[in-house]
Amino acid sequence: MMWLLGAGLVLLLITGVVIWLYLRPRHPSLRRRTARRPHPALEPFLQPDPDRAEVDTALEPMPPRPPEPEVEVAAAEEDLPAQPELPFDAVRDEGPESPPEREQWVIVLHVAAKEGVLEGDSLAPALAEVGMVHGPMSIFHHYGVGELKSGQPLFSLANMVEPGTFDPAGMAGLRTPGVALFMRLPAPRDPRLVFELMLNTAERLAGRLDGRLLDERREPLTARVLEEIRQRLEGVSG
Repeated sequence: MMWLLGAGLVLLLITGVVIWLYLRPRHPSLRRRTARRPHPALEPFLQPDPDRAEVDTALEPMPPRPPEPEVEVAAAEEDLPAQPELPFDAVRDEGPESPPEREQWVIVLHVAAKEGVLEGDSLAPALAEVGMVHGPMSIFHHYGVGELKSGQPLFSLANMVEPGTFDPAGMAGLRTPGVALFMRLPAPRDPRLVFELMLNTAERLAGRLDGRLLDERREPLTARVLEEIRQRLEGVSG
C-alpha cells in the first residue's frame, strides 16, 4: 500500500509541474509601453514623436500571423444578380430633392520655431493673449470675438507633435517645434471672417513667439497662397 501511495504522490507532483509550465507567461520580462494614439482628426497635422519612435523600435516585433486559408467564393458570386452601377451623384431615395452638400474643407496654418523649439513657458501666455482656450480633445480652441462669437469653436490649435494634445498642468515643461491652427468648413460663422480671424491669430502668435508663419505644407506662407484661399472661400460663401 505504501508504494501505491508514493507512486500517486509522484504522479500528482509531475502533473502539477506540467500544468505550471503550461500556464506560466511566455515572456514574463517583456512589458510593452502602450502608446497614446492621437485623435483621428489631428493626425494630418502631426509629426512623429522621436522619443516614442526610439522606444517602439527597441521592442521585439510580434511574430507574423499565419495566413488564413482563402475561401472559395467564385461559384457563389456567379449565382448572385449583377449589382447595377450607381452614378456618383445618385439620389438615395425617391423623396423630395435633397439640398446640395456643403463643401468639406480644412484650412491649416502653422506657427513654427525659427530655431530649436517653442517653450511651453512662452507658449501658454501667448495662447491666452490671442484668445485660445483649452478644451475638447485636449487642444486649444477659439470661440470668436464680438459679433463673431460662437458656442462652437471657430478654429482650433494642436501640437505639431503626436498625439497633438496639450496638458495644461504640464505646459511649463513643453517643448515643441510648432503648432497647427486649423478651421473646418462648413463653419459656424461666415468662413471668410473666420479665416481672417485665424490668420490674424496666427500672425500674432508668430510675432509673440518670434516664430515662422507657414502654410499647410509647412512652407513659408505667401501672398499667393493667401489669395488662393480667399478666392476659394468666396466660392464657398457665395
